[in-house]
Amino acid sequence: MQLYIIGNGFDRYHGLNTSYQSFGFYLQDNYSDIYDMLIQYYGLPELDRDDDSSFNDPLWSVFEATLAGLDSEIVLEEFIGSLPNLSSDDFREADRSDFQYAIKSVVENLTTKMFKAFKEFILKVKFPGEINELRLNINTGARFLNFNYTNSLEILYNVSPSNILYIHNSANIKDSILILGHGTDPENFKFKEPEPPEGLSEEELWEWRDREGDNFDISYEWGKDEIETYFTKSFKHTNKIISDNLSFFNSLSNINEVIILGHSLADVDKAYIAKVFNSIKEGANWSVSYYSDWEKESHIEKLTTLGVNPNKMKLFKMNEIKKTSI
Repeated sequence: MQLYIIGNGFDRYHGLNTSYQSFGFYLQDNYSDIYDMLIQYYGLPELDRDDDSSFNDPLWSVFEATLAGLDSEIVLEEFIGSLPNLSSDDFREADRSDFQYAIKSVVENLTTKMFKAFKEFILKVKFPGEINELRLNINTGARFLNFNYTNSLEILYNVSPSNILYIHNSANIKDSILILGHGTDPENFKFKEPEPPEGLSEEELWEWRDREGDNFDISYEWGKDEIETYFTKSFKHTNKIISDNLSFFNSLSNINEVIILGHSLADVDKAYIAKVFNSIKEGANWSVSYYSDWEKESHIEKLTTLGVNPNKMKLFKMNEIKKTSI
């Protein structure tokens, strides 16, 4: 039995405009506030339709990993003017929350609203009229682990939905929430409590603590708490996703060939590939598509590290399987 693992390169090979760079342009045109935040808070480069390099920008290509790169300090500094002036005659108790609400709005834009915009973008992707010259030799009766959000397998190859697991959900299912995010444990982004310098005398330690107490601002702390929620909301909980789909992985015990089409084997998805490796037959064959020579070497290294026998590995370019089976 065969298992296909389908990545975004599969859709792009068939002419679907699903790159993260294209999503960036979609935000630029329709959600300029979110786009501007990505440029300002993550250091992503500006996209320019008149510059061909924008369509292949390497930082936008690893957009999910980039989501772990939110610069918390820049965000906090941006809204520092929202902190209340407790000594002002105009101060009201409700002012204590202004800074927190400003940060919360940023987090909302960069998570819930952006993910909703991503689903809109996917649903607007246009399919080619026909793919005769591109059609791959695919066993449509096999099992499919699909990392894409489109229903290209169903539309272009008439694969039955019952054979497909949309591991990050499908945009074509009503009310579905698409899963995308970084793979860094949110605990790594917790703000650390200030530590006193080493070698202080007891008196100096008391003085240090007094100064820290004088500088403590509950409104600022609430803002920091909101920032920390961002890294949780933008985290791809791969272990939970695997657990939620355990019946699929448990059903792979008879798989003796894995065919990976257009998947980058990015670190954020490493846990899924490892789960596949541990669920299929021992000694199964792995056939993996690659786009560039650099990606070819990366695939070999990552799969070998996973435990795949290099002698059981075959690397190919996707257009090599248009007429003959791999």
